[in-house]
Amino acid sequence: MRALAVRILRRHLPDHEADLLPLARDQSPRVLREVLLALARLDSRAADQTLLDLARDWNGQDRAYFEAVAIAARGISGQQAARFPTARGGYETLQWNDSRRADWLFTQLVERPGARFDSRLVEWTRLLRPRDADEYLLTRLEQEDLTAATRSAILAGLGPDPDAADGRRVLALLADRMTAAHLRRLALRAMSRNLSGGWSELRDSGELTTALTRALEEPELRADVLSLIGRLHLADLDGVVLSLATDRSAPVADRVAAIDVAAQFAPQTAGSRLGDLFDDEDLHGEVEAAVIKALVTLVDGETLNQLLRAPGISSVVKEKLVKDLGKSTLGALWLLREVRSNSLETALRNLAVAAGIEHPDASVRTLFLDLVPLTERPQFLGATVDRQEVLALTGDADRGREVYATGRCTTCHAIEGRGGAIGPALGVIGRKYGREALLQSILEPSLAISPDYATSLVETKDGRILVGIASPGGTSHPLLLRIGVGEVLKLPAEQIVSVTRQRVSLMPEQLAGSMTAQDLADLVAYMSWMAEPQKTDRVRLGVWVLLFL
Repeated sequence: MRALAVRILRRHLPDHEADLLPLARDQSPRVLREVLLALARLDSRAADQTLLDLARDWNGQDRAYFEAVAIAARGISGQQAARFPTARGGYETLQWNDSRRADWLFTQLVERPGARFDSRLVEWTRLLRPRDADEYLLTRLEQEDLTAATRSAILAGLGPDPDAADGRRVLALLADRMTAAHLRRLALRAMSRNLSGGWSELRDSGELTTALTRALEEPELRADVLSLIGRLHLADLDGVVLSLATDRSAPVADRVAAIDVAAQFAPQTAGSRLGDLFDDEDLHGEVEAAVIKALVTLVDGETLNQLLRAPGISSVVKEKLVKDLGKSTLGALWLLREVRSNSLETALRNLAVAAGIEHPDASVRTLFLDLVPLTERPQFLGATVDRQEVLALTGDADRGREVYATGRCTTCHAIEGRGGAIGPALGVIGRKYGREALLQSILEPSLAISPDYATSLVETKDGRILVGIASPGGTSHPLLLRIGVGEVLKLPAEQIVSVTRQRVSLMPEQLAGSMTAQDLADLVAYMSWMAEPQKTDRVRLGVWVLLFL
């Protein structure tokens, strides 16, 4: 009730200022917030002093209290009525363009002689000096011996788009080997946030290269530095990263991370330098696996040829390389060329062909089929599908993801905002249908078509015949026809001869014709797997299955 009383009293200010100010000693946070809001309407020395006392009492946690101080700090002299047009008419609010009280409060709170500059004062600085807070705070960071908590608060709260001058100061802090590791890590995070924005001019600077190279010397920072280099694709540092990747004395985890980043950059010498690591008889298993993964990503033909022919490389490594290459499209095509040119030894050739004819992409499989006798080729489903045979098989959801990923479902469907809009967005299809119904939706896409996604045949006066998903127009509005990913045609009503609704889905009836029964079982397993609630987060990391209902 006291808070309500203050709110009522606020309507009668400044006449009742003398009644309001004593309430600043109330113990209720709600009452104090109402007092602060009321202080915004008062312009007197007594009101200023009351505001200062309340600001000093802030506990550093109550954000509503903090924001109430922000409103009061502008004061009545900083308020200007402004009227904004909205859909419901004019809306009157207050803008602040006078920082007199805020400047005075900043001086009294932050720059008071003897004041200990702590994380609370960092917050007050950002509130009361928003235009140059970052510059002010970084200056104090450089010039004063602040506590670790205060320095952390400054670095962690750098604005969303500070200028490049601030970035150079943060770089200097990062490059300083005497700076504590946790502060350098905060500096790294600040760089990560801003190198694509206000600090973009620093991306190609020698200062950034120097700072990150020095930071890589600190074991505690290497993971963060490598993550930053890889995420922002700072190619100027590829030599430094490759040196760490091939440093036999570096910790295994650091080498693995560096190898992964080096594969992203694909510098000219990456393949050969990583391949040379197999000369190490004591090569750690995790490093070996990372090198194989990188070589599969790079598909450096010269290096791969040397490794697959080298007598000193174990058969286990060679077989792993061939199997993993066969799982990617680019790798499988490279293997196909080597097989056709008889560059591989018999065992590896057979392994490459076996991987090729099992590739999830039907186009890649077809290329390998010529290398296999007719009697040994896998039997595809073609026009006839034995549904019970498919349902009797045990599907592999992970392989089903690969089968899906090589298809063209995203041309028509969207998941989480990605893909086309010709078909419905499908994120939880596995929760809606069981395995048998899922299989039927693939084999008979025209059996049940949602009215919102029915196909229409549109004939225009200029002789065009168009097929897509039509949205009704009218006599004065154009008909909208979705015909592809992000492609919508606007057809004026006077140009349309006819619009005929079709009873056939745009999804091909023979979609499964180029699949094996196992492919189809795997695809159904993947869609069913998405129905499991505990898998939701993992699904978001991979590729979603998109199929017409």
